[in-house]
Amino acid sequence: PPPSPPPPPPPPPAAPPLAPPPSPVPSPPPPPPPPPPPPSVPSPPQLPLPPLPRPDACTQCITIIFQVTNPLSDFEISHQTCDLIMQHLAIKFNGIVRHFNLSGSVKFSVDLANCLPSSITICGEFGNWSSSVDSTTKALLSDQFYFVIDSLIGQLIGYLCRGTMGLSIFSVNLPENCFNVDVSKTCRPPAPPPPPCKCSQTIGIMPYYTLPTVRTEPGRKNGSTLYCFSIAKVQPGAFDNLSSSCGPSDLLDKIEVYANDTLRRKINGIRLTPNYNGNGNGTSRWIYPNWGAVGTNWLKITPLRWDSSQAVGGQFCLELTIPLDTFCARDGIWYVFPLYLFTKVHKYIHV
Repeated sequence: PPPSPPPPPPPPPAAPPLAPPPSPVPSPPPPPPPPPPPPSVPSPPQLPLPPLPRPDACTQCITIIFQVTNPLSDFEISHQTCDLIMQHLAIKFNGIVRHFNLSGSVKFSVDLANCLPSSITICGEFGNWSSSVDSTTKALLSDQFYFVIDSLIGQLIGYLCRGTMGLSIFSVNLPENCFNVDVSKTCRPPAPPPPPCKCSQTIGIMPYYTLPTVRTEPGRKNGSTLYCFSIAKVQPGAFDNLSSSCGPSDLLDKIEVYANDTLRRKINGIRLTPNYNGNGNGTSRWIYPNWGAVGTNWLKITPLRWDSSQAVGGQFCLELTIPLDTFCARDGIWYVFPLYLFTKVHKYIHV
């Protein structure tokens, strides 16, 4: 018989059990984030470049000065009045520039930054001044500007003079101007004669004066008008409290108005309003007109007996059936605010 196959080889010995895998090594922590970049410094704002100077242009500025000779009060041009004056000048000056066909010119314009309490300035620029404007045109321009300023100052004097003790208005020539415009006007209306009493007329002898403006209101009856005057305090530097041997007093006792006593029937009454508590809303009262002897032309507003708190900001109003100009005129002359204030010790001051 064939031999038997050899027996299969024995199975290999079992492998020893595998050791557990080593524990994983922890990963290193992530690096910290980078620090934030420093804040960027903002770039400075880009300012607009100033306009390049035009070598052939010429600047013309007109400055008008208001100068009051009354040492007691301040005088200021309101922004509303300044705006109206500037608009008037701008229209007139720009019309002249158009008439002469001055190309490249910069218009005269209203700039309220040039409105100061006692002056007004308006500027423009003429283009091609040296190359295109001949001497004849320059002379004509100067004349036209003079006529405009002369007319304006004349109107302002006529309007403002009655509200002051004296006023000068004049133009000022600036070095950079293309040409000069010299205009100057002054007014000082006549003062009325003093009241018929022995009193000191020293300016600043008492602490009050009337403001150089008159406010109007409708009267109590048809055809009548209230002309109202306000009282203010004299500037500290102008008040001379020791200039009278009578002694100091701040009690406003009486006001006298120089008026035409032949027109005494044209005044219906006088309204008095003290400035109680400084708010200008004191209780008003009416009094009858009180005239001096016939022919003296003095209207007396009395009794007042206002102390400083009542007088400063106080108001008195004349109720007239004729214009104030007519009432305060004598022999064809209108006297500027012909008012005298009296204190209790009979100092007085012409205001």
